[in-house]
Amino acid sequence: MAKSAADPGLSMAGTTSLSSVSSEVSAIQSNDGHDRCPLSASSRGYYYLSPQAVKKLPEYQYQGADLSPIYKHFLSPLAAWCVDHLTPTWLAPNSITLLGLMWMILSYCVIWYWAPGLYEANTDVNAAYAVPGVVFLLNGCAMLIYQTLDNMDGKQARK
Repeated sequence: MAKSAADPGLSMAGTTSLSSVSSEVSAIQSNDGHDRCPLSASSRGYYYLSPQAVKKLPEYQYQGADLSPIYKHFLSPLAAWCVDHLTPTWLAPNSITLLGLMWMILSYCVIWYWAPGLYEANTDVNAAYAVPGVVFLLNGCAMLIYQTLDNMDGKQARK
């Protein structure tokens, strides 16, 4: 990717690498504790971040967790049971994820066949043409299967 002549850390897409952010942050901090920011955040490619936020960006650590009751009491135990009772130990976690992806691709293809413009499902627009309800049932089941299999792959990897 080509770099801008004005800023070596700025790519043509308007993003910067984390190493260039760290070096810029170090360069603009003085020894007496006062921060000097000669360039605005937008000129470095951070259009939505303040200079203070840009300085803290290298310290960011992702801490994701799903604390929903549905996940805690239904989805995670279902995936754990499926891994313990239905999944052989030799099965690679990525193959579990690909199996879930195939369900979503099947669901997409069926919906695309019955409602290629997605407006066909609206009976207010076209009352003569109705998409069978089983198509939407398949979509809902495929989503449940996909998220269960996606949850199972992490549990399989730790098995």
